[in-house]
Amino acid sequence: MLPPSYICFCEKLGIFSINSLVLNIICYIQSGMEKKYTLVFDDVIIKQLKKVAKNQHIKNILTKMLDKLEYSGADAGDLLDSQLFIYEIKNKHPPIRLYFKHKRQTDEIYIFEFDMKTSQERQQSTIEKVRLKARSLKS
Repeated sequence: MLPPSYICFCEKLGIFSINSLVLNIICYIQSGMEKKYTLVFDDVIIKQLKKVAKNQHIKNILTKMLDKLEYSGADAGDLLDSQLFIYEIKNKHPPIRLYFKHKRQTDEIYIFEFDMKTSQERQQSTIEKVRLKARSLKS
């Protein structure tokens, strides 16, 4: 049986195939790992994931990033802002960055957006947008 978070994720986005999720779950069950964190998706990331649904390679990369987040939490990424607890996960080829916030009280991971890094300026503007969203979550 699929965990509720995967079912909600699939129903909400309608883009990832159940077969690949079942394989991921079987691998985690066999390795004895348990899900520790709940993933919460921002509206922006949902729109982005719907757009990228056609590209299987990027979909697989993002699925692995999200799985890693679900099981490792904030340890899966690099800390960007120590006061707001904003993190990023990087992938080198293609250069994808996934931005998220860890809410320690509830062990929820808020996923804001991902970005294909094209320039330093664009990356900084994305980080500033994520900081604004994180501040609104903090209150």
